[in-house]
Amino acid sequence: MELKPKYYSLKTGEASAKNKLNSIDRALISANIGDYNLIKISSILPKECKYKQNIPKKPAGKLVPTVISRSTSSKKNQVISASIVVGETKNNLKVIAEANGPTEKNKTEKKAKKRAKTMIKDRNLEFKDIKIKSTQKEVKNTSTVVAAAITGGYNF
Repeated sequence: MELKPKYYSLKTGEASAKNKLNSIDRALISANIGDYNLIKISSILPKECKYKQNIPKKPAGKLVPTVISRSTSSKKNQVISASIVVGETKNNLKVIAEANGPTEKNKTEKKAKKRAKTMIKDRNLEFKDIKIKSTQKEVKNTSTVVAAAITGGYNF
């Protein structure tokens, strides 16, 4: 059995809490992916995989292959950001790149875009299009930002 996603979606969330664990959990809930078991995947989506802005709700506890960018900080008033980019090639292969850190989202967006374009160039492919989703937050208590590419439509 070959496992390939049929679609992907980009999600962002941000939250604060008194501790790191609850801050991360709340950020995932804010991104509408907090009830899933996120499985880390690398950075390639097949040609057939299509972007969906809104995806069907999955049951709680479902395994969801994901690329996630996350930044957490407890430094009050610091700005943190996370970006996720899907770069598409002219032959429709897609690469996923992420960036995050203690900076504004325009900087993590620029870094993630550059990474995606480098990944495409390293494969001797031609760049076609890019999709990006980013978020930023000024830290209060302990704060977390997440940007994720979640995949779905697998035939298990």
